[in-house]
Amino acid sequence: MNVERLRGVALKRTSRGAVWQHPLFKAVAPAVDAADAAVRAARGLSHLPKFSMRSRAMGPTHQFGGLHFVASGRATAAQIRDMTGLRPDEDVLEIGCSVGRIALALAEYLQPGRYTGTDIDRRAIAACLTNPKLESFRFEAQDVFSLVYNPGGRAQGRDYVFPFPDASFDVVFLTSVFTHMLPDDIAQYAREIRRMLRPGGRLLCSVLAEEGRDLAALPVARDGYRLRSAEFPENAVAYPLAEIDRLMAGAGMDRSDGGGAAAWAPPADDHLRSLMEQDLLLYVPRR
Repeated sequence: MNVERLRGVALKRTSRGAVWQHPLFKAVAPAVDAADAAVRAARGLSHLPKFSMRSRAMGPTHQFGGLHFVASGRATAAQIRDMTGLRPDEDVLEIGCSVGRIALALAEYLQPGRYTGTDIDRRAIAACLTNPKLESFRFEAQDVFSLVYNPGGRAQGRDYVFPFPDASFDVVFLTSVFTHMLPDDIAQYAREIRRMLRPGGRLLCSVLAEEGRDLAALPVARDGYRLRSAEFPENAVAYPLAEIDRLMAGAGMDRSDGGGAAAWAPPADDHLRSLMEQDLLLYVPRR
């Protein structure tokens, strides 16, 4: 595999989450980081990751000054609490925690509960580990291959085993993770999540459901899923709801949200609509 050639393809077919790789963005990022830091300080948001790191997680649009980052995290955390019934005393695992957008929104809520975040992006994990607002939370880097975020990763998603004991968590959630994974990778993650969930546990995941979606943006049809780019599969992967259900059922989990997909609910900030065009699905271990 010529990783550098594929990385070039990824840049040409970039999603908003990969703009930070562009040479022009890298050239201006230090100056923008400095200005952003001054604005965040005036707003009492100095604890947030710097602009270039927030852009690494969400793209640069509307990230300057930190208000959008905070609003997005709070809105997503609120929907996670609502859909899973998360209690303050429960143990939570977030797979794909990035720079701590949702973790920061849960920091005061999870008391005495415990939070663990994992991500394949080691720089994002480093940002979480050095954030003074997240000192009581645990973060782990996953050595899983990603063309964009971890091209040196040794494991493939379809083989990865999480470093946590059985029945460790009450709630596991993933946002914008399965949207970049192929079926064999999701199946392995689902098996691992089922293993790590306690009795009564819940899994909440966001997906790109084919139903009700403009499939012209996902032109590459495969057996059971669709891609935005054949050369860069992890850019975006969409599934029929029945296929996600099948993968979860194979791991011993069933959907519990009444058979439909719950769309992300944007807060008052209308800009969030373009960042949350995904569908939330809730699964529970089969009894």
